[in-house]
Parts: sequence; structure tokens; C-alpha cells
Amino acid sequence: MSESVKISVVVPTYNREDYLAAAVRSVVEQSRAPHEIVVVDDGSNFDVAAYLERHGLTQCEVIPLDNGGKPRAVNTALARLTGTHVWVFDDDDLADDKFLEVAANALEQTGADYAYGWHHAGRSDRADEIPITESRRPAFEGSGLTEFQTLLWGCSIAHNATIVSLEACRTLGGLDESFPCSEDYEFQLRLAAKFRGVFVDAPAFTRRMHAGVRGSNAFAYAERDRRRRFLEHDRRFICEWLERVPLCELPAPPPLHTPDEGQPPTLGDSLLFAFAAAARVGAWHVALGFLASWCREQDEATSAQVSQRRFVAGIFRWSDREVLEGLADALETAKSDEVRGSLSLIMPSIRRGLAQRALRVLRRGQFHDALHTFLMTLRA
Repeated sequence: MSESVKISVVVPTYNREDYLAAAVRSVVEQSRAPHEIVVVDDGSNFDVAAYLERHGLTQCEVIPLDNGGKPRAVNTALARLTGTHVWVFDDDDLADDKFLEVAANALEQTGADYAYGWHHAGRSDRADEIPITESRRPAFEGSGLTEFQTLLWGCSIAHNATIVSLEACRTLGGLDESFPCSEDYEFQLRLAAKFRGVFVDAPAFTRRMHAGVRGSNAFAYAERDRRRRFLEHDRRFICEWLERVPLCELPAPPPLHTPDEGQPPTLGDSLLFAFAAAARVGAWHVALGFLASWCREQDEATSAQVSQRRFVAGIFRWSDREVLEGLADALETAKSDEVRGSLSLIMPSIRRGLAQRALRVLRRGQFHDALHTFLMTLRA
């Protein structure tokens, strides 16, 4: 491997006996060999070192720990690595065999602090293969949005698809150990806010969707609870960022965004972006506050505002059940403060979006969800 880029791979693992060997082998068999592979055993109920040896994966260093969660496991490895860059790889996924090579080349050619690609996904409980059912690329490629703005909108740049300079990781303090999940998304935002990335148009890995339990002993959860658990923690750091970032640094929402260096976003554009970013993680009290501020910025209806109102309706129409869980309480609270009066301009769009959602889920046979959304429409 070139002296300028030496990529260390860290695989934190906990009770993944069915998938770990295939995940590690996919890293070992890269077209460009990793500088080192460190498997951090986060208190598994089997001997990880002996397991890897039985599978002929003797290239790995194994660090045994008591169970404490992925962030602590990764941070323990970061302190010991000898490479220049690090690829944190999950113990149940499969790496694309050329990603390390193409990412290293991009890092060497550009001098960027991190390189990221895209990934496939599929459902499989078999260790040796994952049938690909979808491909997930960074949202809004070519839109002119920065990596940070893209991530603030949603987690479409996977940590598993990102190779980061070790210096950047250590400057940021590694993963935040106060997050039992969503720690990788939180890290990606901090990384993109401070360092320069380069996009590599290549698949990095295939994500395995399966029915296994996630999390540490202290924060275990089933697949069916994954969305709700992640949203709980996403809300925390997304709201912190929305409070911290000046509105003038937020673009128009991607569906309304037209790259034009000579035309900065208006305050109204930025308020709609902040509203949508908060709404997408179910932070409705914050989202409605931004939406009320947007309403106060508006004059009489114009043709430009028609698309903005449709955009607002669309946020409610396409929100999933877990995201909408706190909306009823937020709307009820809004009735008792100044937010409600400001929202009067946009309430027809909110009701329209909720009604459209009720019809959408009803057509899919989700009767309870449809009834709940319809009742929320009446209360709005």
C-alpha cells in the first residue's frame, strides 16, 4: 500500500457469530490490502479470537472488552491504530472488494480528510450472501448542497461507506459514547461540519437487514423497534445543530433547491429547511416553531409560495408512523401559544398533507394508522 494512505479497518462486534466471519473476510479480500484489521470484541458470549482462527482469519488483531456498546469499542481501537486512515465496518455487512482501493486513490489524489461512497442493501439471515434489493446513494447528488447540509437533512451518507483520516477522528474525539445508537450519524455530522470530504462513485458495502437483536446489553432492541430508537437519539443532535447553525447557512429545502451561486437562499428558504430537518426526525415542537417563523415572513400568496405550501403538505403526507408520534401533542401545545396564530396561514396545507397520508396508508391496508392520522387531521 502507498505510504501516503494506510487504511486501518476496525470491526466492532457483539454476538455476531453467524455473520462476523463473512464480514471480516470481505475486508481481508479487498483488492488493496488494509494496513491492519482490528476486531473489537465487545463482550461476546463466544471466543472471538478462536472463532476467527477457525475461519482462517488470522490477519486480525482482536481486542477483548467487557460489553459497553459500539462507541466505546470503536474509540478503544482508535487509540491503538497505526495507520493514517480508518474504516469502521459493521460485523454483519459485506464490503465491496474494491472500495478500499478506490477510496484510497481518491484520498491520495485530492488530499481530502475523508472519502465516502454509496451502498447496496438486502435482507438475509444467511452468512455468505445478501441478495441486493436496493441501492442507497447520498441524497441530492449534484444539487450543490454540502455534505453537512445533506446530512442535516437526513442520514444518506453511511458511516460504513466512509473512510476517515485518523487525525480527523482523534480531533473530533471519536464516537460520542453518550449515544447508544445513532452514534455513527452523529459522528458523520460533526465530521462534515469541520472537515473536507470527497465522494467516490462506487459501492462500499452491502447492508444486511436481518431479524437479530441490536445494541449492547444495556440498550438492546429488536429490529421492529429500530426506527423508533434511532429517532429518539436523532432528535437530540439534529435539534442541537439547528439551534447552533446560523439560519443564513441553511439552503432551501432540497426539493425546492436550485443551485445558483449568485442567488443565496432567502430567510424563508432557510426556515423551511430547518422545519423539514426537524420534522423528519419527529421533533415537532421545534419544527412547528420554524414553520411559524416562516409564516410570519410571508406576504400575500404568490406563485412561488404555492410550491412551498405543497412542500409543507408533502412533509406530512410522507412521514412514517414513528415520525408522527409526537405531532398531536405539538399541535395541541401550539393552540395555547403564539405559534398557533402564526400557523394559520399554513394549517390548510398541514391538514391536506395529513389527509393525503391517511388515504395513502389506508390503501396499504393499515387501518389503525389511517384512523389515527385522520383523527389528527380533525384536531389540526
